[in-house]
Amino acid sequence: DTPNGWFPQVVLVVEGQARGIDQPGTVEVIDSPGEGDDQIVQVASRLVSDKRGPVAVVTADRGLTGRLKQAGADVWRPGRLLRLLS
Repeated sequence: DTPNGWFPQVVLVVEGQARGIDQPGTVEVIDSPGEGDDQIVQVASRLVSDKRGPVAVVTADRGLTGRLKQAGADVWRPGRLLRLLS
């Protein structure tokens, strides 16, 4: 599904007890001050607006999926990401 030599920007939005985790390597970590879904949609919208490439968000949340598609992002189910990583 991804071209050879493609190195995506990875952004992780965290909420609750996960806030404040260390930023691992090349992964950008964004702490959500409130509802994580709202922050995810905001970040996806910003990335879509930047027009630096496709924006794919991994989630199994159906309600969030609709909001992300309205923002212009592609939505991947977790299984798709796992297949790419294996």
